[in-house]
Amino acid sequence: MDFDNPRQLVLLDLLGVHSQREVSRARHRTTAAMRAQAELQGRHLGGGPPYGYRLVDAGPHPNRAHAPWGRRLHCLEPDPARGRGPTAGPAGRRR
Repeated sequence: MDFDNPRQLVLLDLLGVHSQREVSRARHRTTAAMRAQAELQGRHLGGGPPYGYRLVDAGPHPNRAHAPWGRRLHCLEPDPARGRGPTAGPAGRRR
């Protein structure tokens, strides 16, 4: 590779851009698949639970390697202390 040749530098730049784009696309596909799988299984992907819900214990972790470490599976459940689920507005009124 001759780094003094402008054509070869342009080719390297082009290959670098394509490589970064493919990494970005793979990351997007992976994240989308993980979110779809979690939604299908009724799981929550971290962060605080949405308003009107709470996280509850759903049993041992489904991965047998994680269960002995004490990891548990959590799922979302409507929170009775915050009204009647996600459709309840302030003071428990329906929107």
